[in-house]
Amino acid sequence: MAEVLICDHDPRLVHLLSIILESEGHFVARGPGLADIVEAEAAIRALAAPTVLLIKYDPYYRPACARLLEAADAGGQPLRRHAYVLYGVNVDDFARQQRQLVFRLAAWLIPMPFDFQVMIDTVAEAARRIAS
Repeated sequence: MAEVLICDHDPRLVHLLSIILESEGHFVARGPGLADIVEAEAAIRALAAPTVLLIKYDPYYRPACARLLEAADAGGQPLRRHAYVLYGVNVDDFARQQRQLVFRLAAWLIPMPFDFQVMIDTVAEAARRIAS
């Protein structure tokens, strides 16, 4: 299965998602926080293998998420080799520019409220893509 980094500020949700995804055979770790986007980008760039990045699209961190997507789009292969899955998205509120970035990165959007089976299936699909 895949390595999965969960980027979310809620430790309870990170723990719950970790349990669910580990039961599916994934190796799960807590990813970089989005408060310091330079640090987050550096941490993602330093990953040894292609990884599924499960990123909470929280309204509080919306600008940081947008900057991370922009960095991934502009960052070339070291950032584009990962699979980006944004969850907790209010699709109606998702800006047109961000939609274009998501399209270019072939990222996944999981709307809020999300279903855990949808999360499991989406991570599995992302894992298949980065494995090929």
